Amino acid sequence: MRFDPQAGFDQEQGPVPILGPKPPMTLARSPLKTAIVIVVIGFAVGGAIWFLGDDGAMRRQAAADAPVNTGLGDSVIRYAEAVLQGDSEEQRIAAATGITIRQQLGTFGRGYDILKAREEFAYGKTAMGMGNDKQAVRHYKAAIKSDPSFAKAHYRLGLAYVKLGNRTAARREQAVLRNLDNDLANLLGHLVDN
Repeated sequence: MRFDPQAGFDQEQGPVPILGPKPPMTLARSPLKTAIVIVVIGFAVGGAIWFLGDDGAMRRQAAADAPVNTGLGDSVIRYAEAVLQGDSEEQRIAAATGITIRQQLGTFGRGYDILKAREEFAYGKTAMGMGNDKQAVRHYKAAIKSDPSFAKAHYRLGLAYVKLGNRTAARREQAVLRNLDNDLANLLGHLVDN
C-alpha cells in the first residue's frame, strides 16, 4: 500500500489519475461574426413576430406581394451589409426587402409623411437642445414639408427663428399657427415681442 507520487502509482489500486486544472473551453468569435449572428437571430425572431402578429392576414398579404426570389437568408445578408455600411434604418429596410418604406406604407395614405414629420421633428428638437439652431430650422422645415398641419413643428420653427434673431420669419410661423393652434400662436407671439 505504498503510493509513489513520482510514478503516479498506488500498489494496491493501480495507476492514479493525475488531477489538474481542466483546459479552458474557448468559443472565440470575432466581434463582426457575433454582430452578424445577433442581427440574423433578431431579424428572424422579429420577422416571425411581425408575420404572426395581430394583423397577420394583412402582413401575409404584404409578404405575398413581395418580390419573388428574395429568400430570408438573402434579405438578412443585404440588411447586415447595409448595417456595416452605416446606412439609415430606412435604407437598411429598403435593401433587405427591395421596396422602400413609402411603398410599404402606401396603403395607409399619409402614414409615411406623418412618420417622417415626427422623425424630423425629433431631430430638430435634438439639434435645438444642442444649441445648433440653424440645423434645427432645417429639420423643422422638413417636418413641415412632410406634414403641413404639424402645429408643434411650426411653433418650434418659430422659436428657432426667434433664437436666431429672425423675427420676420417667426411672425410668418405665428400667422400659420393662428389657423392650427391659437394657444401656440399666442405663446410664439409673446416670445417674438420680448
